Amino acid sequence: MHFGSQHQLTLESSASLEVLLASNRLLLDAAIPAIDYLSQHQGKDGMIILANADATILAIEGRADRLKDSGVQDITLGACWSEATRGTNALGTALVEARPTLIDCGEHYLDRLSHFSCTSVPIQCPQGEILGVLDLTREGPLGRAQDSTALLAMAVSQIEARVFHATYPEQIVLAFHSRRQYLESPWQGLLALSLGGQILAVSGQACQLLNTPRAALVGRRCEEFLGVDGLQLLARLQQGAVGSLQTAKGELFYKALRAPQPALNLHRAPRSAPKAAAMPQDLEALAGATAVTPAPCAWPVRAWPMTCRCCYWEKPAPARKSWPGPCTAPAAAPRNPLSRSTARRSRRPDRVGTVRLSRRCLHRLASWRHDRAPATGPRRHPVPR
Repeated sequence: MHFGSQHQLTLESSASLEVLLASNRLLLDAAIPAIDYLSQHQGKDGMIILANADATILAIEGRADRLKDSGVQDITLGACWSEATRGTNALGTALVEARPTLIDCGEHYLDRLSHFSCTSVPIQCPQGEILGVLDLTREGPLGRAQDSTALLAMAVSQIEARVFHATYPEQIVLAFHSRRQYLESPWQGLLALSLGGQILAVSGQACQLLNTPRAALVGRRCEEFLGVDGLQLLARLQQGAVGSLQTAKGELFYKALRAPQPALNLHRAPRSAPKAAAMPQDLEALAGATAVTPAPCAWPVRAWPMTCRCCYWEKPAPARKSWPGPCTAPAAAPRNPLSRSTARRSRRPDRVGTVRLSRRCLHRLASWRHDRAPATGPRRHPVPR
């Protein structure tokens, strides 16, 4: 900041300046690298001034002391230099005309600025509206005006690209040009695309490359101009290399400045509650046979210390020697008995000794193994009593 002793900020104006800078933080962050570069190469004999869309000064770099020596005390941070309040000047006039503006010595409305020449280039946002203006002010006549304009235009292109990139952090940002060597240069075109392939914003250079106005591009599908839909384009962009597309406007080389990666679901879906009708209730079903859902057991449920690993249910204590029905579980099981380890052991009848079964299921297992026994001779299968 450059201020004279009579222009020190009060507490109230300092708070207003902080609000001003905070409301233009996007423009300031994007312009700081360009302003630093210009001040290193052009700041020895001039000043670089950044103003917002209201022509309010946001940053000053360079030889501001020459302004004080010339009696110019009101080019400070927070000062408004709109054409309506200051007359013809590079900052305000460039915003009104919305194009690069050159003001030579003697062309300013204020006489105290007659010793200075100014070159200004407006800065556009991705929607095409004026976001601010960048100015280069020197003492003396313009001299090589084209060199100053080209230098500022390149700096403004870099600022607009940074603003474009920061405006769409969650979308696809695509850089393209008809010549491969012009990618990552101030002359590349920029497109902002949604993940579905809809064009959200285009830069001014992109409109020139596609020879189409901005209003005719925004809101349309990318396949209408690029020949591929959003999913195909995203798959190509995620590869990270420079690609080419054959479009109605000719061949275009493109590169992704940002290509969002698909989200990975790292959380395992919760297991649903087991359904009694879908559980394999029979040992034949565990062994690979066709599962037959038996009728639910009508035996009254009472405390019983043994749990059957075939029907996966705590069986009640029998009141008589024979079971009245199949060894099955009620319709609403309180837990999922079909654990992976139990099912693995139950599929192997030769390891049935490691699994606790009910008497009913052991009888059925003995019958099943007897039916499947080879015809070489009788085999005994002891049944526990």
